[in-house]
Amino acid sequence: MRFFVVFASLTIALASVEHQNASATEPFAKVGTYSLQFLKIPTSTRNLALGQAGVADDIDPANQYYNPAVLLTFEQAGLDLNIIDWPADILLTNVAVNAGTVVSSDEISWRLAGSLLYTGLHMDPQKERTVFLPEGTGREFDAGDSQVTLAVAGGLKAGMIDMGLGIAAKYIVSSLAEDKIHTWAFDIGTFGKATFEHDSGIRFIPSAGLSVLSLGRKFEYDGRKTSLPRQIRLGGGFRVEAPPIAQTEDLIGYRAPIASVSLIGDIIAHADSYEALGGGVEFGVIDIAFLRVGRHDILDDGEKGRVSYGLGLAWVISGFRATVEYSSYDLGWIGDPDAYGVAVTYGF
Repeated sequence: MRFFVVFASLTIALASVEHQNASATEPFAKVGTYSLQFLKIPTSTRNLALGQAGVADDIDPANQYYNPAVLLTFEQAGLDLNIIDWPADILLTNVAVNAGTVVSSDEISWRLAGSLLYTGLHMDPQKERTVFLPEGTGREFDAGDSQVTLAVAGGLKAGMIDMGLGIAAKYIVSSLAEDKIHTWAFDIGTFGKATFEHDSGIRFIPSAGLSVLSLGRKFEYDGRKTSLPRQIRLGGGFRVEAPPIAQTEDLIGYRAPIASVSLIGDIIAHADSYEALGGGVEFGVIDIAFLRVGRHDILDDGEKGRVSYGLGLAWVISGFRATVEYSSYDLGWIGDPDAYGVAVTYGF
């Protein structure tokens, strides 16, 4: 019980810090005073398929982008690559390398994990246009954003409980024509989950997470003082796994459940604009085939939520687990972005 109390206390403290920051922002001050909007864009193929939720999901290491604390349960070394082709010739690339370790004792296992992540948003050269020359002046300019993130997570495993904290430091570069800025931002998050096993071997795994993203000071961009687009995310998850079966050892090298179902959902509050709900469900077969569907709703915009879907295939060879993923997201008349992901993990 004391572990639940500690986790709850940390979560409440983290929420109160962001509440103080958000309440200090007057409604009309949001207009034109925030930049670096690319920090809101989903970077993971799986996350995009599941309604852009993931703050309480430690299945995908790419979810560290929304909560660095989910890294704490990853004991293997891994490489993760995601490429999302957005409309308007926008290409987003996300590459992450992560590793973790466990120090065990009689009753408690202490966990420590870290990650190095690169995120880049690239656009084709853009035409310079004016009111009098809407077809272009004949000149072009470049625009793009990138960030390098160092994340660290630590926590403990005591019996059926996993819990911990994570923090990430982000070095951000943004360029638009001749303007270029360099700035720092920080993320902080908490994560916890419990694993209950029935006498039949079925496992039930609820989880919860909270994160505050893109904390940092104001900076000057295009001649104006501007702020980072802070986010606060609160999420939950529930995973059900069938009993592991011995037959899967011949197929993938370890005992895996014949089937699994994962439900995840996030409440998302952006300091500069809107609130949203996102969530999805993932169906897995023998830990090698996955079907995903999700929905993302922007509150109070009067439009229907956007539906997403995705597929994943994995295989294990000589201790390496390779995963290939695809997802798509309905953006209405704007178009449907396609996302592709490849992950390689060692230690299975």
